[in-house]
Amino acid sequence: MENSDAPLRPSVQGFSMTSNEAWKRFSRPDVAVVGGGMAGIAAAVGAVRQGASVLLVEKYGFFGGMAYAAMVGTLCGLFFRKKGGIKWAVEGFAREFSSELAARCEQAPLIYKEGLVFFAYDPFILQELLLELVAKEDIDCLLHAQLVGVTISSKGDLELTVLVSGGSLTIAPRCVIDCTGQSSVSQYAGLNVYSEEEYQAGALVFSLNGLPDVTSESLQFLFMREILKGVEAREIDKECMRTSLIPGTLRNDRAFFKLGMHCQYRHAADAQTEYERTARRRICELVTFLKQAHPDLRNIYVSCVAPQVGIRSSVLPVGKGRLGTGDVMKCRKCDDGIARGTWPIEYWGQALRPEMMYFAENDYYEIPVGTLQSRYNDRLFFAGRNISASERALASARVIGTCLQTGYAAGTLASFKAKSRHQSEAMELIRHQQMGKTDV
Repeated sequence: MENSDAPLRPSVQGFSMTSNEAWKRFSRPDVAVVGGGMAGIAAAVGAVRQGASVLLVEKYGFFGGMAYAAMVGTLCGLFFRKKGGIKWAVEGFAREFSSELAARCEQAPLIYKEGLVFFAYDPFILQELLLELVAKEDIDCLLHAQLVGVTISSKGDLELTVLVSGGSLTIAPRCVIDCTGQSSVSQYAGLNVYSEEEYQAGALVFSLNGLPDVTSESLQFLFMREILKGVEAREIDKECMRTSLIPGTLRNDRAFFKLGMHCQYRHAADAQTEYERTARRRICELVTFLKQAHPDLRNIYVSCVAPQVGIRSSVLPVGKGRLGTGDVMKCRKCDDGIARGTWPIEYWGQALRPEMMYFAENDYYEIPVGTLQSRYNDRLFFAGRNISASERALASARVIGTCLQTGYAAGTLASFKAKSRHQSEAMELIRHQQMGKTDV
């Protein structure tokens, strides 16, 4: 017999909320952040710290985006390229978060080739820190929530349709920040995007245990020597030559390696499927060969493979401004800069190693605010690998340290917009927090 006294719960297309309060909070936030990667987390924190109600929508069951799903392993873009020294280039949230992550991973900054400086990190410690941060900042979030539609009203209001367990939810925020890395909001809304025939080549990260007790340099040499022998003997595919040890990740008998893809990424329905199948098959082939190739490698085994191939770039949104290759290489500064870029252009094409384009040492370029704002809707913002930029410029700006900056800036901008506060005030705050005086 039906219980007529059972409490009624609001529902949208099969999705039931636990309370009216939860329904209101999820359906009409001040700011909706789509994508819970590094830029998305930073955007959510930036918006919450300015008093906005935020809903973070993430398609996976975890935070961190490519930094976790692709197990990137290195945190770049925080320091000036400076031979013979280490100097922070960023302030604010990017430095705060990165310092905490490095401390938990017990990692000091690593000085690499050409004066490049970065942190190595453990993806699992990263995930723990992100979970703590979201809880500490009291950020509302929906995991396993896939954006499937966007509509824009005649007044410019954005409405998001999100697929969740049990049905779909309609979200009507005052502002939206797209941190998906593939301009999902713009594409679903039917807005113009920048697209290329091909994008940067991706890579699949994996970890090996049972490694010999040698230095990173010796291990890398041993791997490349044996792989070269295998390729010359036609025992393994020549594309295995794209394997490299991720600097700073060798601990005891374990290290992380990166297998580069032989072809550049295409924005096509089957592109990622082929990427995944090819990369995973090649790792199995490679490890089986190495175990038999040298006695020091006979005990190695795969202890972890990244959940997905790392995709470096995809379709990009059209902003009020656009970061270009010349802006990066000439270290251009601007009055409306909201972030500092210090990493060189690291373009992964079809060559075995990336094309590196360095600008002046101990210098930086500024990312203008217009690259984070939609040309077509003043309530739509971008951040991370999803800013308005050329493909080559993004090959510099896509690194985690820069994504943390653009994310926090977008969150601050969206919060001020949602609260009908002047953008000039937001700009002053962002520049003060993120581009203050740096120290050695």
